[in-house]
Formats: sequence, structure tokens, C-alpha cells
Amino acid sequence: AWCQSPQIKNGKIVAGVSSTYKYNQKVSFECIGGHEMVGSREIHCQVDGTWDPPIPVCEQVVQCPPPPDIQNGICSNQETGVFPSGIFVKYTCNPGYALIGEATLRCTNAGRWSSPAPNCEVVQCQPPPDIQNGTRSNQETTVFPSGMLVTYTCNPGHALIGEATIQCIDNGMWSSPAPNCEGGSCGIPIRLDFADLTDAYQKMNSFPVGSLVQYKCNPGYFKHPRVNASSICIRNQVWSEVPEFCIKKSCGHPGEPENGRLIVSGDFLFGSTLSYTCEEG
Repeated sequence: AWCQSPQIKNGKIVAGVSSTYKYNQKVSFECIGGHEMVGSREIHCQVDGTWDPPIPVCEQVVQCPPPPDIQNGICSNQETGVFPSGIFVKYTCNPGYALIGEATLRCTNAGRWSSPAPNCEVVQCQPPPDIQNGTRSNQETTVFPSGMLVTYTCNPGHALIGEATIQCIDNGMWSSPAPNCEGGSCGIPIRLDFADLTDAYQKMNSFPVGSLVQYKCNPGYFKHPRVNASSICIRNQVWSEVPEFCIKKSCGHPGEPENGRLIVSGDFLFGSTLSYTCEEG
């Protein structure tokens, strides 16, 4: 038995094209753009000269126009070109912008998008708070967009506790809380056996919270290269602990005396004491 050449409107044969069709010969179809197939994509010629399954139908698909572009943002699936009913597209905003409206749109059976395209508006933070005993930059500014920096400084005699500079970030929040400016002062800096204040700090007589003093090693000592030689007047009005940053110098072995001997009871570091004894006679 022979089957008639299958014909499909708004579609085409993509496999099995032939001038004649014998029993069990198969044919595959696809629809042109804007149409979807109802039925089987592949059919077979039967012994009685019919096709099974029946020849499919390509029905026109409801489509939406391309979703609109938006400023400062992008839309997914723009490269698709065809937007049949049921398809979704999603909008996202560039960094520093907030999406206002519906982020996801669906092409409805009426050939229209489910919502208008959203807008991407620049992210703004609330004005940063003023602080007691201090000031901030940008006092005259009324708009604080994403990425903007604000810097705080404290009045003399006050120490800044927290982050001095804060930034408006992409979620419309400041990167850190505003700092505090705390007053008070410390007494005389810590006295050390192995070091003294540098000349610049020896003349100071007032040490408000936040003050820093630097030390220098006393004679007979040298500074450890990786240890900080400073102390800070901290918020509870005490000096921060000072690490032992000076190392005693070594005098080296003094040598053995003639007609005597050296009595070693320790090491040869700065400050050590050695004893000698002479032989009888």
C-alpha cells in the first residue's frame, strides 16, 4: 500500500521527504514561527494507506510584542525574538538602581503583557544623622545616591568611636551606623622600664580620649621591627596596653682575664653583671 504525500499548513516536513511513501515509512514535521504543533511530530505510513498518528496541525500562537527596554536596567529573553502567550520575561536594574513596579511580566492569552514594564530609579539613602560633639561632610547636600561617601570628624578633646566614613550602598542603607564622639581624657602615659616617650609627646600635658603617644627605646635596647611602639587613650579613659617592643642589646663575651677567670651567672645582655676572680699570688 502507498500513502499520499502528507501536507501540513504553516509547517514543513523536516525528515523523510520522498516522492512516494511506502508502508512503515516515517515523516517528521515542524511548524513555522508563530505557530505551535497540535498532534504528533512524527507519523508512519500504514498498510491500509493511511498515516498514523494523523497528520498534525500547526495552529497560530498568540504573541505579545517585544517587551520594552528600560533605562538603567535589562530584560531577560530579549534575544528570543518571539514572545508567545505564557512566556515570562524578567527585568533587573543596574547596580545603584532600584526596581519600581513588577519585575516579572507574562504574555497573556490576549497578546498583552500582564503589567507595564517597571522603572529603575537611582537608589538613595536617608540623610545621615548628625552626631554630638562632631560634624559630618556634605552638610548642604539633600540627596544621597548609592555610592556617596560621608565622613565624620570629632571636635577637639573628643575621640571618634566607630567608622569615620560611611557609604550609601545599593540597598539604600548606610554601610555602617554613624560613629560617636566621646570626651574625657587619660592621665600621664604609661611609664616603661625599657622605653620613654618620644620628644614630641614628652611636652604634652593633655591627653583626650583618642590621643596616641609614641615611644622610643632607651639606650641599651633596640626596637623590635614588627611590634607597635605606641599607646592610645581609649574610651574608658585608660591607656591601651603597650607590648614589649624593645629588646636588650648584647655586649658579647668580654673575654677571659689573664691570671684569672670569668664567673658567668647569666647572659651578656644589657644590664647584666659579671664577676672576675684572680688566681692566688
